[in-house]
Amino acid sequence: LSNETFSGEIISKVLTKEGFTISQGKARQLMKELGLVPVKDRKKLFKKQENKDKSLRDLLLRNFKTDKPNVAWVGDVTEFKLSDNPFYLCVIIDLFSRKVIAYRINSQNTTTLISNTFKDAVARRENCKNLIFHSDRGTNYTSFQYRELMRLLHVKESYSDAGSPHDNAVV
Repeated sequence: LSNETFSGEIISKVLTKEGFTISQGKARQLMKELGLVPVKDRKKLFKKQENKDKSLRDLLLRNFKTDKPNVAWVGDVTEFKLSDNPFYLCVIIDLFSRKVIAYRINSQNTTTLISNTFKDAVARRENCKNLIFHSDRGTNYTSFQYRELMRLLHVKESYSDAGSPHDNAVV
């Protein structure tokens, strides 16, 4: 087994399946007495949410094909661990070639990470006029600093719908 401890709810469900009777509260109490701290389930549960910010529109609508370069780029940040240390990989892909045109790795997931990655991509490409850049609605992609960069570069922003991870599945 790993070093992770499950929540009282999960422990009570597992024990009940094994024929023991224990409530979630009792499982939590025993965990507390033993000094065990629950670790949240890392699976993300996605549910459709109402789109409150009307400026965060999905311009691609899952149409991940273009007939020429620099029409639409997509980006995302993913976490990975190296020797138990978290790192963040920011990637930008051109939908025409499906090739990575810029990437950066950092020990922190910041707006600066994604802004600098985007600046790298623009520096490597010519003729980025009328470009659409699509991402999820992460706080870095919706931050004032990042959206101001998009405005200054005349980039059309496109965002996945809230709670719809498949809207950015291509990256």
